[in-house]
Amino acid sequence: MSDPETLLQQAGQQARSGNGDGARRLLADLIALAGTPPQVLLGGAFEAYQLGDIGLAERALRRAIEIAPDFAAAHTNLGNILREQGRLDEAIAATAVACELAPREPMNFANLGSLFEENQRPDKAETAFREALARAPGEPGLLDALGRILIKLARPAEAMAALKAAIETAPGLASAHLNMGNLYQEAEQFGAAAKAYQTALDIEPNDISARGNLALVNFRQGNLEQAEAGFSHVTKMAPHDPVAFNNLTQVRYQRGELQAALAAC
Repeated sequence: MSDPETLLQQAGQQARSGNGDGARRLLADLIALAGTPPQVLLGGAFEAYQLGDIGLAERALRRAIEIAPDFAAAHTNLGNILREQGRLDEAIAATAVACELAPREPMNFANLGSLFEENQRPDKAETAFREALARAPGEPGLLDALGRILIKLARPAEAMAALKAAIETAPGLASAHLNMGNLYQEAEQFGAAAKAYQTALDIEPNDISARGNLALVNFRQGNLEQAEAGFSHVTKMAPHDPVAFNNLTQVRYQRGELQAALAAC
């Protein structure tokens, strides 16, 4: 039987040649092989993920953890795999272990914060993002994430400080401008919100959240023509989103375009 490194290499070759089934068989052999090093299993998990076989990738990672429980990278990647499957509680548990095993790695804490946010636990998310920032002070993506969480926690002054710091460090970070727009919109500072959303769109023209929120701000300001154009654009970007069509219906109704409103309905 081939050694683990050779099996991994052969699996990669099979995958790149288009033989996905052959690659999967070789990866399954790799996982079952006694004495396979955890690092090789991590490589096998990557190959399985590239093949789109998340279940096989999970098996490889769990085997690596079984062999080497302190292998932080395996826990990190297991958390990512579980998150993709919507298994958030399991993903949180795996990522928390990764944080314990690699306490100097900010990305593990950032991942944990994102998981808590997705799991509707903003207080826990705040703690995790602050832990990440303690390890990577001033990192704009982390400041942006913290600002977003602080908006959810109804702490606008702290959110503003975090988002301003993110934008000062990385003016081209579209998501920070989007979150700044959300903060201004909640405060009913519609002019400032519109400016922030437009800046986000200047950076990322396909940002559907910025496009929709800018249209909403125009609607709330009574700029119905601009709102209709914005919502219409959003429906083209998200043709299966009922909320987008509902918004378009409302603005057309307000404009007295009853047939067009009915069509959007």
